[in-house]
Amino acid sequence: MNICGSVENFMVNGGLLPIDKSDKDDLFITCASFEQRSTGLADCMTGNYRVKQSAIYVNSEFRNLKSTQDNINIIESKLQKVSDNYLGLRLGSWGNAVEQFQVLRKLVAPNNVCSGTTRVTVDITTFTRESLISCLALLRWAYPKGTVRLAYISPKEYNPAGKAMIRKLELESSKTRDKANDLDQHLSASEMQRHLWLSRGFRCIRNAIGFPGLQRQNLPALLILLPGYEIERALTIVNAIEPVQVMLGRPTDATRDEFYERSLDAKTQMVRLFKSRQPVREFDFSCKSIETTSQAILDVATVFYDTHNIYMTSLSTKPTLVAMFLTAIKLNRIQVTCSVPRDYNIDDYSTGMHEVSFFNLPQD
Repeated sequence: MNICGSVENFMVNGGLLPIDKSDKDDLFITCASFEQRSTGLADCMTGNYRVKQSAIYVNSEFRNLKSTQDNINIIESKLQKVSDNYLGLRLGSWGNAVEQFQVLRKLVAPNNVCSGTTRVTVDITTFTRESLISCLALLRWAYPKGTVRLAYISPKEYNPAGKAMIRKLELESSKTRDKANDLDQHLSASEMQRHLWLSRGFRCIRNAIGFPGLQRQNLPALLILLPGYEIERALTIVNAIEPVQVMLGRPTDATRDEFYERSLDAKTQMVRLFKSRQPVREFDFSCKSIETTSQAILDVATVFYDTHNIYMTSLSTKPTLVAMFLTAIKLNRIQVTCSVPRDYNIDDYSTGMHEVSFFNLPQD
């Protein structure tokens, strides 16, 4: 994985270029959402990037939001300039897995399998986890001899308004604190989660299309979980699967220190909650390096592959989901599990663009 540093420096150094600098890319795909960073790679088309065909995937549930439409307008304007043939919007649904897959199938592989050395760039930044797994499977199937370059842009901040509210509440708390009893008072975990959240509620648990795994009746269930910030979502998955053991990832890095501290905080809360239900063992993984995390998951999965029905899910960054996908195509008895939330924090999910990174999807 090639981490190019800040988006600003990447743009100063020429921005996005074709995979083969002497020729155009064949296809460019991105996903427009309510997050500002969904325009990030299009913003980086400042120099000599050119592509033959391009398209934007959009979830219909977010299509009519002002923030989504504003982002669509920015991306469309750029793609119309750099593309020989801009194919327009393709609407899917994060609530309907079959519809989502069918739309992505027509977008990613309109001509089925391509035997040529096709060059494809995909901005994976704001695809939902389930749609990204489908997209990766289709890309790998459709372009066995091609080059598929994945791009990811991390945000500058998650929950900016929620963090501002937390700071305000902490300041008010410090003013009313009993000076004679100078105890370090903090907001409760529930109070923090009321203001700092990415998704809430629960619609369903389902396997990613193409990755049902193999559930053998005589074997116990084991869950491999890469945690992010969403504690409720993680608990929902554990409750649904009822594993005899949880292999819980322990993040070793992040694109920003505050992201790392928050993910460790959430992981610690999960350990406490899970241990009241079943044994928990931890293993290290990287939020940034696809290669490192893919190997870490593979090492864990291999130990239990013949003795357990394995489920795995990532609630961490999109690069960790790519790593999980790479493990699933090697060990096809593992189920890739998706938790579909009721709501996303549309008004306060993230802001800004921090680092840009690239990764070529292996085709063998």
